[in-house]
Amino acid sequence: MNAIKETSKNFFVRNQKEIFYIILYFVLPWIIFGIGYNLMEYLLAPGDGAIAGYPLRQAISEYSFWSPYTQGGSYLAREGSAHCLYLPALLIMNIFPNVFGYNFLLLIHYSFAGIFTYLFLKELKIKQIAAFFGGLVFMFSGFLSAHLGHINMLCAAIFLPAVLLVIEKYVQHKKIIWLLAGALFFMLTITADYWAMPFYIGMVGLPYLIFRWICVGREEGQKARTIVWQIVKTFSIIYIGGLLLSAFYCLPIFQAFQYTTRGNLTFEVFASYGFPAYLFPTLLFPYIFTYSMNTFMFYGPWNNTELFGYMPIFVLIFAAVAILCLRKKNVQIWFWTILAVFAFILVLGDNTPFYKLAYQVPGYNMFRAPGRNWYEVHFALSILFAFGLNAIIGANKEKREKFFKAAIKTSVVIGVLAVATIIVLFSLRPIMSQFLGTDIVLPNFVYTLNDIAEYFVRNMNFTNPAVYIPIIIILLCIIWCIFGKKYGWTRVTSGIFAGILLINIFYYGHWVYGAPTQPPVETPVLSYLKEEGGDANQYRIYPMDDQPGVSPMGNMINKLNVINTYSTVPMRDYATLTGLSSFVADDPELLVSRVNLLSAMGVKYIVTNNSEYKEFIKSVYPSYSEGNNLVGDSDGWDILTGEFLQDSFKLESGEDNYSLMQTEIPLKKYTNYKISFLAKGITDVQMFADLFAEGYDQDAQQLDISVAQSDDFERYSFTLNSGDCPSRVMLRIGIQGLGAVEVMDVSLRELVPNETAAYEKVFEDEEGNTIYYNPQWVNRAHFATEILPVSDIEEVNTAFSPLSDIDPQTQALVEGIDQTENMGNGSVLQEDYSDADAPKFKVYIDGQKGFFVLSDTYYTGWEVYVDGVQTTIYKTNGIMRGVFVEGEGEHTIEFRFVPGSFYKGLVVTFIALGGLIAVVFLQRRKNGKKTN
Repeated sequence: MNAIKETSKNFFVRNQKEIFYIILYFVLPWIIFGIGYNLMEYLLAPGDGAIAGYPLRQAISEYSFWSPYTQGGSYLAREGSAHCLYLPALLIMNIFPNVFGYNFLLLIHYSFAGIFTYLFLKELKIKQIAAFFGGLVFMFSGFLSAHLGHINMLCAAIFLPAVLLVIEKYVQHKKIIWLLAGALFFMLTITADYWAMPFYIGMVGLPYLIFRWICVGREEGQKARTIVWQIVKTFSIIYIGGLLLSAFYCLPIFQAFQYTTRGNLTFEVFASYGFPAYLFPTLLFPYIFTYSMNTFMFYGPWNNTELFGYMPIFVLIFAAVAILCLRKKNVQIWFWTILAVFAFILVLGDNTPFYKLAYQVPGYNMFRAPGRNWYEVHFALSILFAFGLNAIIGANKEKREKFFKAAIKTSVVIGVLAVATIIVLFSLRPIMSQFLGTDIVLPNFVYTLNDIAEYFVRNMNFTNPAVYIPIIIILLCIIWCIFGKKYGWTRVTSGIFAGILLINIFYYGHWVYGAPTQPPVETPVLSYLKEEGGDANQYRIYPMDDQPGVSPMGNMINKLNVINTYSTVPMRDYATLTGLSSFVADDPELLVSRVNLLSAMGVKYIVTNNSEYKEFIKSVYPSYSEGNNLVGDSDGWDILTGEFLQDSFKLESGEDNYSLMQTEIPLKKYTNYKISFLAKGITDVQMFADLFAEGYDQDAQQLDISVAQSDDFERYSFTLNSGDCPSRVMLRIGIQGLGAVEVMDVSLRELVPNETAAYEKVFEDEEGNTIYYNPQWVNRAHFATEILPVSDIEEVNTAFSPLSDIDPQTQALVEGIDQTENMGNGSVLQEDYSDADAPKFKVYIDGQKGFFVLSDTYYTGWEVYVDGVQTTIYKTNGIMRGVFVEGEGEHTIEFRFVPGSFYKGLVVTFIALGGLIAVVFLQRRKNGKKTN
């Protein structure tokens, strides 16, 4: 026992500095990001972190594969953002399923970013103190600090130094156990749920392992064949092995591709968030284009998160020292310099022609936002900084003077650039003031030109902290370099260095997002839904705009089911039917007008704060009668490149591939109308019909159709709501492209409501947040007494068009049946949703056969058991689940979610793990025999 105590004591004595550094790595993130805030109650979750990060982490704290809360239910593993299979998140959020747990998960990843970088630098023979500062500046690099709100990205990003560490360990020591560790690190990178990051890590790691094996191979006199084999082995075990280890995570996502809408990015989307030249001032003055230093209101292009390229001034100075003074002695300097330059070119995006070539690179072209390549730039600068700092620590007087001369020159150049930047920016104030009062929104900007000019003119003065604090920091760095040249690296100078560096880090790190976010609080809307809504498991809500605690994803915290979500991979059929390819519907008013569809989905309440939406909701009725035709005779029509026939109009495109007929009609605001006409294609042609006036031209008011060449007329019609229209508009029918068509019997009729409005206003708070009740809503679990056959989602979409006669309370559209059938009446006696992966029901059938509908998402992996016997799930209403129940009387129905892709992936993971362990064992055994 005494020997153990003595050994422990000796360990702590020998490693007291390292232990102190590790403790600092764990403590500093809480200070830099959290000082002054109660992190037990406030989230370090700005932007996406507050919208999706925290709610999704709450979802995994009560872990199940399936979440019922969004889009009719969703498989969390296919979302690629929930962390539902990321082991650190699962562990932490199940121990601390609260605000503290989220903050702890976030900040501990900053700590490990520093620790992994520190260990990597030590492996490169960097002195302990220089390695510590190198880890510190990467931990609080501009990229990682700015992405505080992107928890998935952050969790994945920290493993770059970990992967490089194991590569370096293996290259130097040839112990294959390090490659197994590398595969595990790469697996964690992948399962951290940000797919671009493993690619970025591969962009650095693969060139690095090639570079290192070439260097070591030459030093050791290895043959080219041996070097190539080592490169292949290292790559295969770390990257391919890591991918196979993550199969339990990857296969569900790969499987989801066939059901989702996400496709290839256009070049415009791929190149969005590139770093333009006019943002170069932010590299020295990070907040020069923000409303104020403690308010996250960036008035530059895109947003500050993706474009934040700032690094501490000392990093720039000592990275330059490494490049200027060490490049001839250490080939590592060349590698990291080339990487920094290459990544910076990528950061510029389509501001250089090079990025069009990058778009052709398979894999890389799947990810947008070139500004995210600041990640590689900042990591490379952190490594160069550590090399530069390492050179001056303990250097003799001659070398010290050489290194500090380079540092002084660099710091002075930075100072001159800072002064020049301020002179140029201040000189632009008169020019920018000319744009005051100009309410134009520039492409990729959030604010109007007037707002930008106002903020710019106000901010360009020396009382602005965004101006004078960076200047003070630069001056302090210059002064330190001058004194450092004289006194060297001593306790005093190193302490001052640490102080200046931490002040610099705190300056940009603490305020990069402003104040932390408060979790969703109880609102009047939320209180009403909880108190008056009844059993929240039985219905869904359609929030048309942001509602704290309800949407975009606050509902997950409050256990409310909504039909929209903040999803990166929306389901294709769901998006087709509802238009909800993102949180906001493609056409919200169209979705609201489809009363039968929302009712079938179980939507009991609609919530909105938008005045236009409210006006529209009041105008929606469940059924209508057609009024008089508002279209006059042929004399009222104007026709372009066409002609009047005896009983019809002929439209034929002219030289501009366009033909149009139009007539003026009176229109009422927020009124439903039906447009109808007969058309016969003289050739195949693309037609459109719409309502148009100056300032009144929306997609929802237009019908686009393809008319095939035919000898017979076919009727086309569609309904629309006039919205906030002028009193007189033009009804237009035309063709686009080459072709000709004959049109007749055109009508536009007002749809006069037969009943009361479809939605009933039941609540409104002082801020105008309004809840509408849908009396026709159908319980999430119910029976249909009539089932109708359909073939695909398009047929379902047509059947659920506005004003269709589908009755969601009694009818269901079912794929896989041949004919319409009447079913027996059924009732749901008990509903048990306590296990999201296995909802259970007790039902009663009055008749020989019933059809049970659960309005949850139809998705592969679901099984159903009726009275303990597995039976078939039918795709119902395009996106739901339906089950036949045979025999009169009581029955039990149990759904079970068994995601085969996950379990198959888990098998692959265990096989890969076993294979990698076997490789390690065999290699060690082989090495042991060689030693013997």
